[in-house]
Amino acid sequence: MKVLRWNSKAITNSFAATLRGEPLKHQAKLKKLSFQWWLFWGFVALVIVSAFPVVTMSLGYNFIPSPMWAAESGGVAILFGMISFLFGIWIARFAVSRRREAFENYSAAYAILLLPFFMFFLGQLVVFSGAPSILAFVFGKPIEFSYQVRSVDMKAGRHCGSEIKIAKLPFLANRLCRVPDQIRKFVHEGASVVIGGRGTGYGIWVQTIKRPWE
Repeated sequence: MKVLRWNSKAITNSFAATLRGEPLKHQAKLKKLSFQWWLFWGFVALVIVSAFPVVTMSLGYNFIPSPMWAAESGGVAILFGMISFLFGIWIARFAVSRRREAFENYSAAYAILLLPFFMFFLGQLVVFSGAPSILAFVFGKPIEFSYQVRSVDMKAGRHCGSEIKIAKLPFLANRLCRVPDQIRKFVHEGASVVIGGRGTGYGIWVQTIKRPWE
């Protein structure tokens, strides 16, 4: 999608046209530029919010949704995912209408077809972990939740090595990356753990992982 710069000259000309009683051609152009500006930044905001906990997770700062939020937010996530899916369709149609010749090759056409599904995934991720992670970052307090371990990976990886996967949590919101060896040694598939850190009722930034009796 072509990004248009904010044109201050167009703004000035539109006001001048209004004062002179000229046709609203400049105002229409300004309105179109403004709409495209909001479209672009809406897409950017969706990507940033959804990617925030994923990026921090790869750096070792793990966020996971609370068991309550993971269990109760499925309907909201699907609804927001469908809205994002429709938004993706609209973006795809807009991009093709502006630069149809750019989508004549297979790779670009394939990417534009996948865009709505990618937007659906991002929309769900915003609900499950993106927005809750920001709320926990800003308004979080010391809190603990009980979870069940799904699997333990003893291997080191580039992006998410030495990981623990938590059961009954959504994809990409169920992993704890770069977990210290002394913690991974006492956890196993099906084990119960108590995870503490800074968070809200919607999720937690992980600081400690311990056994229930500790």
